[in-house]
Amino acid sequence: MDQSRIAVRYAKALFELAQEKKLVERVKADTDLVAQVCALPEMVQLAESPVIKPSAKAKAFDKIFSGKVDALTLAFLQMVVANRRERYIGAMCRNFASRFYDYANIRQVHITTAAPIDEKTTERLRKAIAELCKSEVEMTASEDPSLIGGFVLRIGDQQLDASVSSKLNNLKQKFTQTSIN
Repeated sequence: MDQSRIAVRYAKALFELAQEKKLVERVKADTDLVAQVCALPEMVQLAESPVIKPSAKAKAFDKIFSGKVDALTLAFLQMVVANRRERYIGAMCRNFASRFYDYANIRQVHITTAAPIDEKTTERLRKAIAELCKSEVEMTASEDPSLIGGFVLRIGDQQLDASVSSKLNNLKQKFTQTSIN
């Protein structure tokens, strides 16, 4: 079965169960932690090792996450390991997060600028996007000096590239495609 289909099915099941038990926010926090831990090289090696028995993996997951995540999340992890799907946990957590953001009407926004922008500007931009999208906005920012100026704004899977470097590249392409007679 395709990895994405596996992740989608497991995340959907966990999300529906979390909704039923009214633990969506708690499980979202848990899956954030699980994704972070499972991205560590040691955990990737543990999850992908065909030599380590599922019972040993289950004990390791229990020891790592017991007391740190809700019982529902821990039971889910144990089931994933029992079904030998532990290598897909990161994708399951990302899919759960995506479902959570849709459920909570939260848009993830990332802005990349050539130079740092101050908090006041970031907050004004966040409010404007929230009003435009009619949703809550979770905003992150980063810098990339290669943009020269302007910004690249990503809202979900849409991107607005208003950077100087992009405009210069467009001009360069137009000049190289134009023939002089």
